Amino acid sequence: MSMSCIAMLGCAGKNTPQPAESPCSDDAQECYERALALVSSGDTSELRPVLARACDGGVIAACDDLGDAYLVGLGGEADTERAVEYLTRACDGGVGTACANLGVFFLTGMGVEEDPDKAHALLTKACDAKDPGGCRNLGEMYRQGKGVDVDMVKAMEALTTACEGGNMSACNSLGLMYQRGQGVDTDVNMAVSFYKMACDGDDMEGCSNLGVLYLYGKVIEADYELAAEANGKACEGDDPRGCANLAIGYMEGKGVEEDTAKALELFERVCDLDFVIGCRRAGSLHASGDGVPVDLDAANGYFERACRDGASCYNVGVDIYTGRHDYKNLDLAPTYFAKSCGMGYADGCYNLAACHSKGEGVEKDPEKVAEFLIKACELGHEESCQMVKR
Repeated sequence: MSMSCIAMLGCAGKNTPQPAESPCSDDAQECYERALALVSSGDTSELRPVLARACDGGVIAACDDLGDAYLVGLGGEADTERAVEYLTRACDGGVGTACANLGVFFLTGMGVEEDPDKAHALLTKACDAKDPGGCRNLGEMYRQGKGVDVDMVKAMEALTTACEGGNMSACNSLGLMYQRGQGVDTDVNMAVSFYKMACDGDDMEGCSNLGVLYLYGKVIEADYELAAEANGKACEGDDPRGCANLAIGYMEGKGVEEDTAKALELFERVCDLDFVIGCRRAGSLHASGDGVPVDLDAANGYFERACRDGASCYNVGVDIYTGRHDYKNLDLAPTYFAKSCGMGYADGCYNLAACHSKGEGVEKDPEKVAEFLIKACELGHEESCQMVKR
């Protein structure tokens, strides 16, 4: 039985009462086989005590499965503390998956105190046992410098083991390393190869990365049909970048028939997937009426959804000020620069000062110009500081 369901984070399960006693023989292996049968039948009310007897009897796989059961709430309430207890027993018994899952707990602080050193030790142990998930997470620690010094050689080694073991996310990471020249010479063909491998294995980020390369053709020859295929698969898997790039394909008729209404539908979906570029693009399309009916109420709703912090509000303002996405409104742009500035974003203050200087969307007001330049300077905007000194 393998009830393990986490590689980087957990999953959900059933919540059913745990009985006080277990109708299980004294033979640990028979208890474990009974647990297998219970899972197969879908009746998990007796699962935990049966697994506990098997685990106590020396069946290490039962300890691993019992830890997972406590983790996801299978056969009773979720209990991270008990999950850690049984997964530790399984890890000590040589179950690489248990070590990998424990490593994630300590790396992310999931149910335990965050401890990068302990996470590193556990993930190393998991990877030494050739657990693909453990190798993948160990590789990411080295690649991203999470709790350890960045070490691209060790990252490449761990991620290669993970990819060869069937972890498609690791294959995608190898693609990134070859594309960016991280620890290896830049090799776009190798990057494409790993992205294809990841995408064929249903890693949606791999599909999205492949789609970007084919759509924009900056490092390989553009192939719009392959871009649409890869981005379409990524979007089906709810990858927001895949959906956004597929929408761009529909806007420009690249690999698919031009269809602005379909593009709008996709940008709205991207926004719903919590990716702000989708909110900005949906707002611009609703406001411009480029191939779709003008709907300013909808546009403003999407602009507000895109304005989440200083940087994102600034980007909304820039989109509207420059007409970057076919909607230009000098009267509205300062509203978002003001929001951005109010959230402590220096560029928002600087652009708001510029609007007051030119009288674009707001009155010309030298005092306001000085006020917002000083604020931008205080927030570290060097050009504003130079202007204030004059």
